[in-house]
Amino acid sequence: MFSGTIVYCGRQHHPEHGLIHVLGYQNSAANLADGPNAMLLHLPTRQLTPRHFLSAGRTGDVLHRMVSAVESSAADVEGIAWMSTETPTVQVFDHDVYTVLLAADPTAIPAALRQVPPHRRPDLDPDLLRFYADHFPDHTIAVCCFDNADAQRAKPLLLWYPPLDPDRLTLPALDSHTGGAPDLDTAVAVDPDRRDNTLLPNPASPSRVQ
Repeated sequence: MFSGTIVYCGRQHHPEHGLIHVLGYQNSAANLADGPNAMLLHLPTRQLTPRHFLSAGRTGDVLHRMVSAVESSAADVEGIAWMSTETPTVQVFDHDVYTVLLAADPTAIPAALRQVPPHRRPDLDPDLLRFYADHFPDHTIAVCCFDNADAQRAKPLLLWYPPLDPDRLTLPALDSHTGGAPDLDTAVAVDPDRRDNTLLPNPASPSRVQ
């Protein structure tokens, strides 16, 4: 169960990397299953490594400060600084409460799951991974594995990447509660308290938001 979700997406002209998109994603995650679980995010880039994941700082409240700034319409957010080859088929690393797998080919993820600690290692449906491979070509898939029985607010996932489409800001969000491939023709119930979820697209950008 995910609650209190905050998603940020913006773009920046970086002096070294050129035009990049920045994604922030945070929620409270409670694992209601008997074993490990995971959150999947489809990211519109071909270039993503652990180095693209940014430190959220010691407090991890950067997205909450951004929400407060938007709600008050008076806070100054300019002081928030975004810190900033060939790669393996699937990259595996720890980030806060998650063990993260990054894959350009989602169907390569099952073989890499053995690198995830057993208490966080989910049993992912191959049809779900095939769905992402078919519907999001050229994307990088991030599988964020976790196992915590009580709701635990993770520090935000903060990352940057060269986007596939510089004019489209993507907030990855796709609901399916079966563990299998989503049925895009079926309505899925979401958090009934919509005030508990916040989207923060970059207000200065004329880009389309997906």
